[in-house]
Amino acid sequence: MHLTCPLWVRRIPKIYRNNDPFYLRNLYLQFSFLFRGRSSRCFRLAEQRVIKAFQHMNAMRAVRKDRFKQLCDERIDAACAQHGIPGKMLIDGLGRMNIQLNRKMLQQLAIYEPYSFKSLTDLVKQYHSELGIVPPNAEPPAPVVTRGLLQSPIVPGNRKFYE
Repeated sequence: MHLTCPLWVRRIPKIYRNNDPFYLRNLYLQFSFLFRGRSSRCFRLAEQRVIKAFQHMNAMRAVRKDRFKQLCDERIDAACAQHGIPGKMLIDGLGRMNIQLNRKMLQQLAIYEPYSFKSLTDLVKQYHSELGIVPPNAEPPAPVVTRGLLQSPIVPGNRKFYE
């Protein structure tokens, strides 16, 4: 937006902005200031290009969400395949165990925190084995070790917590 004297002088109350031709014309030109050629300066061309850009942006919003969901599912499935459990079973098991992690967080755990992701898959395997559901190509889940089961500290400096 180019700040000029008429823009500073002309302050339009919000109730009149929708019907004011100066305001609408200026609004379209503000949206089109990065377009190339006459469509950034000529109002008729700018109006058409801005409307088309908004239509394209609206259509691409849903596509972008779907593509990101597919990417997250592919990453989760690839990480789950390494641990011998299908990705849908992992997401379903976490939901039934009331562990609320969305797809984005699961795929970030799979990439940056593989040990945490493995512990989640072990929890889901244990949950499904208790229900009697055996996942295909599943190895038995590793026992989950919590701090309460340890007799001595893992790090020698933490001995005071076990006394």
